[in-house]
Amino acid sequence: MTISWEETIDDALTFYKYYTETDSDVRLKIRIRQFLFPGLALILLIVNDMILEWELLFSWATLSVVWIVLTPTLVHRKMLKNARVAYQEPENFKNFGAREMTIDSDSFRLKTNVCETLYKWEVVTNVKSIPGYCFIEIAEQDTLIIPEGRLTSEETAALTLALETNVEIKFK
Repeated sequence: MTISWEETIDDALTFYKYYTETDSDVRLKIRIRQFLFPGLALILLIVNDMILEWELLFSWATLSVVWIVLTPTLVHRKMLKNARVAYQEPENFKNFGAREMTIDSDSFRLKTNVCETLYKWEVVTNVKSIPGYCFIEIAEQDTLIIPEGRLTSEETAALTLALETNVEIKFK
């Protein structure tokens, strides 16, 4: 069975957004940014004996809460903006376009406008599904982004059957 779709910048951004929201390293870096500024400010208040001034302490607490609440949203938006700018560079256009996946019992062949690659099912390390997309992780270094809305019902059924038969699926 052959499955065909067009990969776009929006598909890559959807994956990037999903990745930045679920990857533990990215989440750790955001947490550090979230709590580093308020923590350093509190240390400065303590060192300078200003912790006893209630107005200053109240201002610190208010700003800290706002900072902690807004930081994840602002960091995600900045990361997505940077990714969108990078994806729209002319040299990156070759990464998008027509995809064709031919499914066999022991392997699948992925054909893009740049290359054609044969993968054994054993290299699929993870399959993640979110509404509208299926992400197939290959050897923890590449990810196929399959927009399910652009597949026919036969293609979706064939892909689901192939994944259920050949891969241990870990939906998250």
